[in-house]
Amino acid sequence: MLSLICLFSLAIQGKPDVSIRLSPVSLSSSDYQDLDAIGKAIGSARIVQLGEQTHGDGTSFEVKVRLVKYLHEKLGFNVLVWESGMIECESMNEGLNSNRPIVEVARSAVFPHWSNSKESIGVFEYARQSLKTDRPLRMSGFDIQSSSAKGNLVIMDVAKRLQAIEGLATSKDLFKRGDDLINLKPSPEKESSLLEFAFQLNKFFRSNLSIISKSIGKASTAEIDQLLKGFVAYREMMASFARYQKSQTGAEFQIGYNIREAANATNIEWLAKNKYKGEKLIVWAHNSHVSHQGADGHFRKTTQGEVILDSTGRIVKQKFGSQLFSIGFVASGGQWSWMGQPPISFIPSENGSLEEMMSRSGFDIGFLNLTLPQKNPDDPVNKPILGYINRQNGQLDSLVWPKIFDGLIFIRNMKPRTNL
Repeated sequence: MLSLICLFSLAIQGKPDVSIRLSPVSLSSSDYQDLDAIGKAIGSARIVQLGEQTHGDGTSFEVKVRLVKYLHEKLGFNVLVWESGMIECESMNEGLNSNRPIVEVARSAVFPHWSNSKESIGVFEYARQSLKTDRPLRMSGFDIQSSSAKGNLVIMDVAKRLQAIEGLATSKDLFKRGDDLINLKPSPEKESSLLEFAFQLNKFFRSNLSIISKSIGKASTAEIDQLLKGFVAYREMMASFARYQKSQTGAEFQIGYNIREAANATNIEWLAKNKYKGEKLIVWAHNSHVSHQGADGHFRKTTQGEVILDSTGRIVKQKFGSQLFSIGFVASGGQWSWMGQPPISFIPSENGSLEEMMSRSGFDIGFLNLTLPQKNPDDPVNKPILGYINRQNGQLDSLVWPKIFDGLIFIRNMKPRTNL
């Protein structure tokens, strides 16, 4: 029942009692009453981010599918933005509106963590069915990384759009170079060449900006602009990771990671303020990306020369404030699976950890509204509590959870994702 709320307390090593209030969440309920507590917490936010502890959380995927349906049907959210390539995910809308097999459509755009998972494939079928109504659920993506079998050949989709415009400066050599790249066999050299091609295409685009805008309009020009910025950022990220491979210094990895997070945040902002202006967006990603406090939950101001991991969610939160509501996922036990590999067991929850405290609720799945302690500085939930923001790296940490997320979904026993 919606009114059922569990309250329990635990004294931790002399600290004040920590009170945790969970609302139960179901996977089998025929209605959405159990999710109304989440809806009330979300309130008037127009961007909802849904995390996960690993890219192999089968139960999390099932909960997220149901949340997407609820947000679409009951709260008016109508764009699902994946942690996948923007070009591919935008193109997926055409595939959803066709008779192509749904698995083929999903795999053409979204990373296989989700497009090849039994636990999440249902959201694609749901989106297809919604196209037959007056309130379709559209798909998009925010990642600068390519997420399809074409890899970075998706840059050629942009090149073809530009090549068709008449009156541009001489570009035969540039486009011939792109055509030659298509025929090369996949290799690191081809990947590098494609990113260099994208860099040159971006320069060509900017030198012809006025003609392009007059020919295809401001909206299409702005979209190409955003796509090319993403490729340029991806090139910078890969260059940083290449330096990391040579030096093995953490700073180079963190610099590359942060380039991606900043560019991905810019994509979400652009989608919300331009392509889907006035629409309500759902973002599907990992906990580390939707966190408001950097990838590991510990973002802070840095000294000169110091680099720490940032997060897409922190940057988006700075832009949108209360319009953004982020939900993280945690589990007290169970398993996850990387791309259909043998299941990996979670490290058991520590005594006194957030997950262990939540497990005392007796619920298999529950929701914790963190906006309540956000409004009350004296709430003991605002004190650091042990837990896992990311189960892929197995890093137990002491975290101030209301600073990281606006809500948490607790899962008692995570089941691993399974391949279709």
